[in-house]
Amino acid sequence: MKLLQELIRQVRTLRSEFTIPPSKKIKIKIRLDREFAAKDFFTENKALISMLVSASEVEFTDEKPQGQGYIASAGAGYEAYAAIRDAIDVPLEIAKLEREIEKSEKLYKRADGKLTNPEFLDKAPKEIIEKEKSAREELASVIKKMKSYLSELK
Repeated sequence: MKLLQELIRQVRTLRSEFTIPPSKKIKIKIRLDREFAAKDFFTENKALISMLVSASEVEFTDEKPQGQGYIASAGAGYEAYAAIRDAIDVPLEIAKLEREIEKSEKLYKRADGKLTNPEFLDKAPKEIIEKEKSAREELASVIKKMKSYLSELK
């Protein structure tokens, strides 16, 4: 049940990141690993998954969906793909992602600049240095995710 909750949370997060309201139904494809312990549980609860993620269709597949517009979210033993292309204004979303990437890259460069500055490293308290390192890592992760989203939409 915990894995099912994780799947629901991930798909809802994708919907939220692209501002897709629950009233707008989207297609979901789920690729389950062959040795995934909860495979039968997931397939038996297809209707529940559909209801909880507000899907027009839930399909189990052995392969990553072909074509653009599917955004992936990986879990322990599965990957969920949400077909968001038909549910959003694609040019508007591309522009938004490009702005966010640019903003995040500037923040990353700023944090990286501090962390490569010997003067900053000598004078700053250890907690501040660790905070900058953590921020830089988080920004790198966010940039990677947004670029992945952008490539799926283009």
